Amino acid sequence: MARYIHSLDNGRGTMAAFTGEDALASQEPKPLMAEGGEPSGFAKMKDGSYQLGNQLYVMRSDTYHNVDSFMIDFKEIPNKDNHDLMATYARAWRERMMKKNPTAFLPGNEEYWIIGMPTGWRKKSIVDAYRQVFIDAGYKNPIIVPESNAAMAAAQHSYSAIARANAEQGVLCIDLGAYSNDATFVNKDGVFSYGGYTGASLIERMMLVQNLKNAYGKSKKAHNEPDLLQTVINRCKSDRIFYNFILLQTRKLKETYYSASAEGGTILRDITNAVELDVQDPMFSDWDFFTLYTNDTMMNAITKELSIRSVLGDEFNNLPIEMQNEIGNKTWAGCLRTFIEKATELCPLLAQAARGNQTEKATVVLTGGAGLMPFVEDTILEVLPNIDLYKDRSPMSTIAKGLWYFGPDKLKQLDFERAFDAVLNEEDSDGNSTLNIIISNAHDLLGARANQSIAVKAINCVVDSLKRWGNHEYDSGQVISRARANFKKWFYDDLKKDCATHATEAKRFITTTLNEKFRDFLAGSGMDNTTLFEDDELSLDYIDSFLNGYLDAVFELVDEQIAEENEIYSAFPNPGRIGGFLGTSRSEYMQAVAEKLDERNENWGEGLMNLLKSTYDSNDVYRPFLGECLYEMQKALEDKKRTMLGALIVEDPVDDD
Repeated sequence: MARYIHSLDNGRGTMAAFTGEDALASQEPKPLMAEGGEPSGFAKMKDGSYQLGNQLYVMRSDTYHNVDSFMIDFKEIPNKDNHDLMATYARAWRERMMKKNPTAFLPGNEEYWIIGMPTGWRKKSIVDAYRQVFIDAGYKNPIIVPESNAAMAAAQHSYSAIARANAEQGVLCIDLGAYSNDATFVNKDGVFSYGGYTGASLIERMMLVQNLKNAYGKSKKAHNEPDLLQTVINRCKSDRIFYNFILLQTRKLKETYYSASAEGGTILRDITNAVELDVQDPMFSDWDFFTLYTNDTMMNAITKELSIRSVLGDEFNNLPIEMQNEIGNKTWAGCLRTFIEKATELCPLLAQAARGNQTEKATVVLTGGAGLMPFVEDTILEVLPNIDLYKDRSPMSTIAKGLWYFGPDKLKQLDFERAFDAVLNEEDSDGNSTLNIIISNAHDLLGARANQSIAVKAINCVVDSLKRWGNHEYDSGQVISRARANFKKWFYDDLKKDCATHATEAKRFITTTLNEKFRDFLAGSGMDNTTLFEDDELSLDYIDSFLNGYLDAVFELVDEQIAEENEIYSAFPNPGRIGGFLGTSRSEYMQAVAEKLDERNENWGEGLMNLLKSTYDSNDVYRPFLGECLYEMQKALEDKKRTMLGALIVEDPVDDD
């Protein structure tokens, strides 16, 4: 069974998608639709079918009468009101891509879809709702990635200079899409993103408004007769389907202008798009075509001179509210300038270099269709004059390709996380957590032997001290004080050294055992030799911050119990070496009470050992160890992913609501 990666740039202006087998990730992906993408939006026909992409651009004027509804420029934050519409749209595209590329969707293949979202949609509730749209539309295993991150991935793939950029300053990628302007900044500390909503689709709407005003027609010869112009205006006001049909043709004209502008120079003549009219329609019976046009004068006015609100008029109120709020009364270029200034707040060192005159220039990448317009590059260079600016040669495909480049590493990340979850959730034949068993065994290695040694040593110190009393080294009043002193010396000189050795054994046991399990669960993924922990990587503060405190408390407990024996031992007689007032030697006295002392010591030792064991095994002592082990496991996983895959891949696209 092959594992296929499909990418989808679900754009507001252009849709683009690529596919490729995960095992062949070193090769370039293949497009799932026309190279460079196709127009976004769709037309639902009265017979229940759908027309998508390039089918919209070639739709004839007499065909639009068969349209039940046009859906264009509707990429909005998903909610319960638009969910079904967005899922229907996504499903229609998926069915079309499957029909055109059947070998990429063979039964039995494992599919993963890497799907772009506006960077500004990072709230968990929005990302979850967006993912659900594609799940309901039949996309298998959808993975959501911010579009600006995908643009950065494409830049990293395309420009070797990105890898050589100053790690402190980092790299800023600006993605200018139809719906949104997005930015991703990457430096040695991680990934930082900023999203806006002033996309290039606004430009085509303003172009249409100006066309209907005939504001920039040639003075000697207008493109359309006044009566035709008024007829089209009236039809646009009364017939939303016709309005969207004309708007789609304006989008096509805008893209033609983009391409012409990218070639450089001033466009002296008008660029036009002749829209065929339905001569069977009584309103258009006298005319064959309505001519849409644009030129530098018009484009300069609607991008740099006039506010978006003033050009769009009533149409401005139909924009998404987040877009209206961002625009205010600014021009499109003014919105772009504000966006760049906001984006550079992510990267103060880069911004400082980009605005200064240092020898080393800052690195900025520009992607997205709007980047084809020369004034966009000029605006960026006005704000950031000291930069090396890299521009994608095929910006309409940038996001979709970048999403696909994400794919193989994103699947590695998923494989890591699956193996990690498998380690966490594995159970033995009796239903016990194997991870808990491993950590519990390590906890025993760390402290169980120490607990046993403490109980035995406490008794031995008393017994040894009593023997020394029997040898006349000191009086009975000193038996317990000497025992306490000897126990303390052993506890702090020898036991803690042993605990350090036990700690090494415990950590080695955890890393070795978990690495074996992690490798087992990664078997067959292409990362069979990947381990969770490197040698000596496991760091447990528990040993210093908690265990030592626990041992100090244990010492106090045991020392107190030894001290309580003083009442018994200090009462022993102190005869001299030749009998004393009782007529017996100390050794003879010891023999007389030995049986009772042995029984007392046995009971004391057993009780102490049980007390220490129950305390050590209690949640108060074990839970901190378990918690830190789990934390260290999670940290090791994140470090492993970041080291192998890079911060851009492992960044979580979700922010808390």
